[in-house]
Amino acid sequence: MTNKEKERDKIRRAKALLKKQNSPTYLKKKADSLFHALVKKIGWCESGREKHKGPLQCAHGFSRSHISTRWDVRNAWALCAGCHLYYGRHRVLEWDEWMQQKLGLSAYLQLRHKALYVVPENIRWTIERLEHVTGLN
Repeated sequence: MTNKEKERDKIRRAKALLKKQNSPTYLKKKADSLFHALVKKIGWCESGREKHKGPLQCAHGFSRSHISTRWDVRNAWALCAGCHLYYGRHRVLEWDEWMQQKLGLSAYLQLRHKALYVVPENIRWTIERLEHVTGLN
């Protein structure tokens, strides 16, 4: 490979990396990683159940598909893998009641409204805010 070809290849790889780093998928994964680290900093399972199993995970009250609340700390709790599975798959209605208890009815309804109707903020702002709060880049 000649020097000119090497330089073209280097430029092509740099452009591909820049394109990847600006893709919605990459940005969501970066925001998720920062947010999950923030939520799990609490260090214990917040479920209140007696049995716990597995590592801590970031459990969302309302689905992550609701982008407006995906990175909202009011919508996430640190749960062990067992409690996350218990509530997320087997006891969905109990999870809803648990959220209402934790948040209070008024805050729960506000968060629900945000999840359903509010347009999400720019994901780059979210990433900047999370990097600032967590101290991670």
